[in-house]
Amino acid sequence: MKKEQKSILIGFLIATAIAVVFVVALVKFLSFVKEKAPNFGITETTTIVETPAIVKSIRNIGQWEFLTINDEEVVERTHKNLILSDDHLVRIYYGTMRLGIDFQDINEKAIKVDGDSIRLTLPPVKLLDDDFIDEALTKTFYETGTWDDASHKSMYNEARQNMIKYGMSHDNILHTRELAEAQMRQLLQGLGFNRITILFEPR
Repeated sequence: MKKEQKSILIGFLIATAIAVVFVVALVKFLSFVKEKAPNFGITETTTIVETPAIVKSIRNIGQWEFLTINDEEVVERTHKNLILSDDHLVRIYYGTMRLGIDFQDINEKAIKVDGDSIRLTLPPVKLLDDDFIDEALTKTFYETGTWDDASHKSMYNEARQNMIKYGMSHDNILHTRELAEAQMRQLLQGLGFNRITILFEPR
């Protein structure tokens, strides 16, 4: 069974445009906090500032894809017959799984800022699309006998679970985290943060 995994480029025009919007919103908000700090009783060097407005800006990024996994799964079924030869069905399923982060899932207290330090807790890596099997590409490799819709659905579900197990492997999740962290770290460094801590919520 051939399985192909490839990293995709992050700098798509749409993602870049969204990131720019986030940067502008973040800069404006931090500037506002700095100007209003005396009224809020905030000291720039000692008090951690929770920023729900920044969280809202990050949520506007939406889904960000960092890794694409292509997979194909072969599923077999056999019906035993007492007299005639056994019924046999073999189907091949193809799927493309998009791993990334849905920033709309970010927690309300996911960002904390203290001077030039920032701590960001990202949502867990997830499949961005549950319908990743391309049914138009599904092929019947071998078939004898009669098979009903329930059998086809059962085979589809088995293929789907096998793909999820392969696509959402420990290594793939770690790799996706690394890609996401690198992009967010670069974004935050561009805002002037020198001390950056990026965490992930548990799955």
